[in-house]
Amino acid sequence: MTDLVIGANGMVGNALMSYLADAIGTFYTSTDNLLSKRKYEYLDITEKEKVNTFFETHKPKRVFLAAANPHVDGCENPNTDKVNIRGVSSILENCDVHNSQFIFFSSSYVFDGKSQTPYKPHDATDPINRYGRQKETIEKTILHREGLQYLIIRTVGVFGKEGRTKNFVSQVVKAVLEFKRIHVPLDQTMNPIYAMDLAKTAIHLSDRYSGEIFHVSGNHCVSKYEFAIKIAYKLGVKNPHDLIVGVKSEDMKQIAIRPANGCLDCNTLQAHAIAIPNLEKGLEKFLES
Repeated sequence: MTDLVIGANGMVGNALMSYLADAIGTFYTSTDNLLSKRKYEYLDITEKEKVNTFFETHKPKRVFLAAANPHVDGCENPNTDKVNIRGVSSILENCDVHNSQFIFFSSSYVFDGKSQTPYKPHDATDPINRYGRQKETIEKTILHREGLQYLIIRTVGVFGKEGRTKNFVSQVVKAVLEFKRIHVPLDQTMNPIYAMDLAKTAIHLSDRYSGEIFHVSGNHCVSKYEFAIKIAYKLGVKNPHDLIVGVKSEDMKQIAIRPANGCLDCNTLQAHAIAIPNLEKGLEKFLES
């Protein structure tokens, strides 16, 4: 029996593979983020029979589900349910059948963002966009499946190494280094986390716990605008306000509505003697790399 990382060529999956030396990683699309000297196999999680065969062959003890369609605007298209609900459900069902621990990476987008304080693990969910509803659907399926070994790990603002610059930090870095102006929301807050820190904490939690919900994100809550300015300063830009323009969310003209408050309360980690990942240090490590 072994560990399985589904979506191993993605940002979080890549970070998990860097820690799990004997894990099998699966990929579906681009393979430019795969690590050398690791075992990888092709798997499309929407092909249920092939997923069933894959589990029969490998019988994993733990399954880290790092594969999903993460494009929040794109997920307003109902077709994305094929991956984010039906595909993920196929993995979940196989974990149940084979008694594998299922580690599901969820999101702060399961909340409506109206709270004045960071969200705690057992606060009521009420997503305001389809991506959040997809995550909530899987969470509810997990919680209602008796006997399933699981961890639900909610996170937000993950940044790290990936084949394409999709995450917020990479987008800001790219714009700044190319001296291009970028518009960033003033009224959306989050406590971002470095993918390597997320992966390390997720593995640590799965080693010790099961049947729980954890919030795993950075130790500091900031607006996206504040965070973008901080990134620019760390890159040596003397006048970042010339490149980074703060605007209201409504002026971003994004297809999907974003929660105003995306901050997660991670104090449960400290209650379990686990340090909350340091945002400042994580950002510095990423920029150095």
